Amino acid sequence: MFPFHARTSRPSTNATWLTAAISLGCAHLAGAPMPSTAQGGERLPDLTPQRAALTRHRIERNRGRRLLRFPNVLLNIGEGPVEVRGRRVNGRMEAVQAIYPRGSGNPRIVPFGAFSFHKTHRHWHLLRVAEYRLLDQEGQEVAGSGKISFCLADTDRLRPELSGSPERKRYARCETNPEAKSMTSGISVGWGDKYSISTPGQVIDITGLPHGEYVLQSRVDPDGLLQELSTENNTAEAPVRL
Repeated sequence: MFPFHARTSRPSTNATWLTAAISLGCAHLAGAPMPSTAQGGERLPDLTPQRAALTRHRIERNRGRRLLRFPNVLLNIGEGPVEVRGRRVNGRMEAVQAIYPRGSGNPRIVPFGAFSFHKTHRHWHLLRVAEYRLLDQEGQEVAGSGKISFCLADTDRLRPELSGSPERKRYARCETNPEAKSMTSGISVGWGDKYSISTPGQVIDITGLPHGEYVLQSRVDPDGLLQELSTENNTAEAPVRL
């Protein structure tokens, strides 16, 4: 999303949220069955990057370096929101995903890494949300961003026809207080989180690469932590000529 946003809030879970999250996560990793709501009774999100944004890239030089800059859009086309909550535990802002049921009731809480305060953007970021890679014609990575952090928020309503898409932003802004004890971020159904070409981090250093044809790749949730409807649409690609 665009930088320098403040905070939005949603009701938090009770004080046992982290213990429950860890227990559920361990059960899932061990192959134990998840609660019945996970068998079709939940409104799972579906986060996907948008290829059209990647096509609007540009190449520039800065202090002797050659840089590939590009925008990015993460769109939620699922049945429920991507909602990630944070709460300080022993000084660390732990993150969990809240997964809402189809009917009434409390969301299921599962572990989702951690948040970190981004000093350049001046607000909290969820760590390891995405990664950018530049591939050669054989599909080999020749340059990349590493796994990067984002502040998830509703910036643009791109798919208003989707069921459950709110007319107004529900996750409007990000927490800017570095001393915050808790926070909530997310992307609503039908909404996208847009990162402009000038946003810090929207860049791959291509210094020294030969001229030719390449592929710019954007991948969301590279660690596979997000519980969503599908992971088959987690990658978008666009051709690049250097």
